[in-house]
Amino acid sequence: MPLSLIFDFPTIQGLAVQIDSSLTPHELFEKPIGTALAARLGEPASVAAERILPAPPHTDYPLTHAQKRLWILAQNPAASVAYNMSYSLSLGGALDITALRQAFGLVVGRHEALRTAFITKGGEPRQQVRSGQPFHLPVLDLRGESDAATAAGREIHAEALAPFPLDQPPLLRARLLHVAEHEYVLLVSLHHIIADGLSLNVLIRELHVSYAALCANIAPDLPPLTIQYKDFAVWQQQQLTGKAMLAHRSYWLEKLGGELPVFALPTDRPRPPLQQFSGGQVLLRLPVPAQEAVHQRCQEQGVTLFMLLVAALKVLLHQTTGQADILIGSPVAGREQVELEGQIGYYLNNVVLRDTIRRSEPFTALLQRVRNTVTEAIAHQAYPFDLLIEELAVTPAPGHSPLFDVQLNLIPSEVPSLQLGNLAVAGSVTNSQTTIFDLNFMFSDGSLGLAMEIGYSTVLFDAATIEQLGDRMLRLLTAIGEQPEATVRLLCALLEERASAAEKAEFLAAALNLDEEF
Repeated sequence: MPLSLIFDFPTIQGLAVQIDSSLTPHELFEKPIGTALAARLGEPASVAAERILPAPPHTDYPLTHAQKRLWILAQNPAASVAYNMSYSLSLGGALDITALRQAFGLVVGRHEALRTAFITKGGEPRQQVRSGQPFHLPVLDLRGESDAATAAGREIHAEALAPFPLDQPPLLRARLLHVAEHEYVLLVSLHHIIADGLSLNVLIRELHVSYAALCANIAPDLPPLTIQYKDFAVWQQQQLTGKAMLAHRSYWLEKLGGELPVFALPTDRPRPPLQQFSGGQVLLRLPVPAQEAVHQRCQEQGVTLFMLLVAALKVLLHQTTGQADILIGSPVAGREQVELEGQIGYYLNNVVLRDTIRRSEPFTALLQRVRNTVTEAIAHQAYPFDLLIEELAVTPAPGHSPLFDVQLNLIPSEVPSLQLGNLAVAGSVTNSQTTIFDLNFMFSDGSLGLAMEIGYSTVLFDAATIEQLGDRMLRLLTAIGEQPEATVRLLCALLEERASAAEKAEFLAAALNLDEEF
């Protein structure tokens, strides 16, 4: 899994740029993104316009809706490590271990989320902020091992698979492996219930500032935190009856009203009655020429790459399942308020993208409908996904996730450089070999081509099946780049080995005509 999945530009900000590239820098960086988008889309002011204030002091606080769902899932032993976030950082140089331990302690002391215990009170989960304690940073010396790299690999894997007792904070672990002279591996793990991907950006940045200051015997220059995660949880509850949130609720209840389809992906093995979480990954890449053609089609159609990828994936899923009503999910960062910048916490939200496939229409027509779907979903993204599940009274079919089994995300290709004082740092995500979806498509648009990583359930699929599925997706994107006016029926036929010579000739002729126009 590439590090850029974690050290990324806020998803909602990226989607804002994708949806409307005319948003000014002021709107992007000086105003909450949700508010700027809502104004452009003619929607009522978002809940982002409401300030988050410190909550009155109590012994415990409510969970956000997203946290509550993770807490419920964490009670299932099969999902005990599915929501672990584990990373390894290679450190080169003269490391001051005491300063690093103290730097972790400073960060844990600043962010209440890292000191939160999840308890049960009156049969309901509650979060309780605990006082700070000296941070424990164990050091394992591997320099005497015959193969220190292999030994480190075992430790990295074991760390990723170690469960978190949610009632025993901190839900942040760190271990240091001493692999050679002036060479270390720092293992960092967090439970998703108290952090998201953007939280790691904050953690690493504050560790860098704190470690450098401690090494220089000066006080770290870190901005004060005006609120904490518990304040967001209380604020979210208060917003649920507000006008803006009720408008978002109405939109989603209408969009996802009626009978929801049970997604029928053909699998290599029968789907178990209870959802399992073992996962794997397959990485493929769309060559640069095809990538450039796709970008050209996006410009011509006035859509973003994200929108085109959503439309293409829906065609692929239709061709694979034969179903026309296609629902997929996509994550948004959920940090619309200025107060949430620099926070560690679980702010991630999901939006559902629902469209009906019409085989007789050109792909460009589907693309414009998907454009509207994405734009509307982002305008209404403030409504908690997990509350939406409750509102819809969704009971997932056995072995399925609620609402969608396939997720798509487009992430930035640029990975910010990592720093920890004056040490040389290289980072990577530790793969715990788990997944919470049948399929998770992650795209990154880079100079080497469009990278596509497909996370998949190993309980349902073989790697070869996913490689074939990924190859069909790349072929589909290539075909769209060559002829976006091709009908959905024709694009589906081109993905099947039984496509007739007449169908292939029809597509080729249309593509040649398109080339002549340009």
